[in-house]
Amino acid sequence: RAQAARVLGDSRGGAGIADAVALLLSDPEPRVRLQAGLALNRLGGARHLAPVLALLQENAGTDRYLRHAGIMALTAAGKESKEILSDLAGHASIEVRLAAVVALRRLGYGDELVPFLHDTSSEVAAEAARAIHDDESLPGGLEALAESLSAVTARSPEALVRRAVSANRLLGTRPAALRLADFIASGTATPAVRAEALETLATWSVPFALDRVQGWYRGLPAASSSDAHLALDHCIGAGLGSPDEVVRAAATLAVKSLAYTQALPRLEKSVFDDTAPAEQRISALGALRALNSSQLGKAVRACLQAGDSALRTAALTILAQTEPTSAELPGALDRALAAASLDERQVAWSLLARRQDPSAREHIARAMDRLEGGELPAGERLDVYLAAHGSEDPTLVARAKAWEAAAQGRDPILGFFALALEGGNSSKGRQIAEGHLAAQCTGCHRLDPPLPGASPGTGPDLAGVGSRRDRSYLLRAVVNPSADIDEAYRLTQFALKSGETVFGTVAAETSETVTIRLPGAPGANVTREVPTTEILSRQSQNVSIMPPMSALLTPLEIRDLVAFLASQKEAP
Repeated sequence: RAQAARVLGDSRGGAGIADAVALLLSDPEPRVRLQAGLALNRLGGARHLAPVLALLQENAGTDRYLRHAGIMALTAAGKESKEILSDLAGHASIEVRLAAVVALRRLGYGDELVPFLHDTSSEVAAEAARAIHDDESLPGGLEALAESLSAVTARSPEALVRRAVSANRLLGTRPAALRLADFIASGTATPAVRAEALETLATWSVPFALDRVQGWYRGLPAASSSDAHLALDHCIGAGLGSPDEVVRAAATLAVKSLAYTQALPRLEKSVFDDTAPAEQRISALGALRALNSSQLGKAVRACLQAGDSALRTAALTILAQTEPTSAELPGALDRALAAASLDERQVAWSLLARRQDPSAREHIARAMDRLEGGELPAGERLDVYLAAHGSEDPTLVARAKAWEAAAQGRDPILGFFALALEGGNSSKGRQIAEGHLAAQCTGCHRLDPPLPGASPGTGPDLAGVGSRRDRSYLLRAVVNPSADIDEAYRLTQFALKSGETVFGTVAAETSETVTIRLPGAPGANVTREVPTTEILSRQSQNVSIMPPMSALLTPLEIRDLVAFLASQKEAP
């Protein structure tokens, strides 16, 4: 019966055949019901709505395959009449309403999704928000999604709220900016989501490349900075005065990014407050720098004496940028080089690299002695090498190039990139993995554990990779992916008797067929089944489908990325 339903679906027969297949939706065997639902996607229509809804209600989401079959059959009904699907917003069954949302999304009906945004089920409302916002978005529902931010409560699903925030940035209008301001000032949502709204405002006056929910490329132009300033007029007090550090930090970022000088008095008070969290003072200091505060020099010197290394590092960086000839700078750099904090020492080397005075060259020369002698701490080796390589002193440059040549001889795969093994910042590395426009890591890899039943991606999952692989392997895989290709992800070229050439990885293979997984995004699972009798030849490739990150990332970015990958441990 299941096979008959499948064949009839492929036949695309008339109304009588469709009605016969619809009867199989109540078959006692789930396999038969599955094939009947899939067949009705090609054969069915509005007249088969009742048995399709019965299938969805009876299944109640327990079998994901039957849910998919019901959605596919429901999509066929929606092709005849979009009102059939929009009317299901009032249906008593949550499962039916969820299926209607997915069917509307498949058909691209944004306007008809709007009622589902206000569903009493948080699951349905969140799915409607995903349908309207995600990927390329459905313009018909985007305005309504943005306006839903005004009705957010503490019980609203975060998936909806974050997409409502993002929708306002996608619109980029003055009303959208003011909606964000009202949302920030209301305090009804979690601190993390209010911070997200402030960080969204911070991006208002710059081109909008990647959306902040999916990392999907948008390529939108900058919106009006005057609209963003007007929005900050309404909410900056609530942001900078919030009891939540994450909100205060985001508010400071918005002030800095938008050059909002009205906030200067609050920021100056914050940076001199010894009892304030270091992160808050760092944000405020950066904002003072961006706003050219008259109190900046005094603030920098106060922060150089702080007990927190990150705050001292931020102050040292600003001192070097704004007062490069200051008599205090050499002593501050010396103290940073002797600090216990690796981050502080790394920043000091990067600042010394930009200075061309004899003292700086002497520091770098002594450090090169230690690098060549194998005495320099691993976390500083890349910084010292880059400082020497970027120097205007030809002797230091020659030493760096000689060290690089020797490193290439010791390890032809990594060369001087071996210096990136230790010392990276895992937080910065995650940002690179999630949002670097050139690297596009998430185009092929998952960073977090997949949901049950999710399909494999084009590349290996990175969730827990730090437990499965050591740093040396991770660095090699980033710098030269072709050096060690996992057989499960090795690209194979199939030449077919028809003259067609197919590239992909082998997902499954029997004596009769080969299932080829075609390149695509994680979870897409685009496969093609090819009979072995149609294959003329096949050849495994020795070049990874992943490009070498050494061509796309800087050495420091590679070091941070490796630190992030190494930190991805599997749950105990």
